[in-house]
Amino acid sequence: MAQFSTRCQYCFGEMRVERMRCDSCGVAVEGKFEMSPLARLSKEQQELVVDFLKLSGNLKSLASGRDISYPTIRLRLDEIIEIISSKIPTEVRRQKIVLDALENKEISASQAEEILKNKREE
Repeated sequence: MAQFSTRCQYCFGEMRVERMRCDSCGVAVEGKFEMSPLARLSKEQQELVVDFLKLSGNLKSLASGRDISYPTIRLRLDEIIEIISSKIPTEVRRQKIVLDALENKEISASQAEEILKNKREE
């Protein structure tokens, strides 16, 4: 099954869930559904949250298990807290997603520029 993404692969805007279907009986429901705040996290951030919970919130164990420093883990968790607390406005979050995609070489610099430019013109 494909990994669920809350970002549009074209413009990196926020996606919304509008249809759900039962695999067992085929019943489908359409409407606007609120997503979990955790769904706004990237796959890597979700994995970090799962590991954090498995370790009962022990940051030192999480840092050593991932072979990164305690301050780095703290920073990553602070970013997750900001995202799930909706402290970051949607447009700022979208810009960060575009820049992260650029950094991870998922898109080119010209694609990132075009995406960000098109949003400003709307």
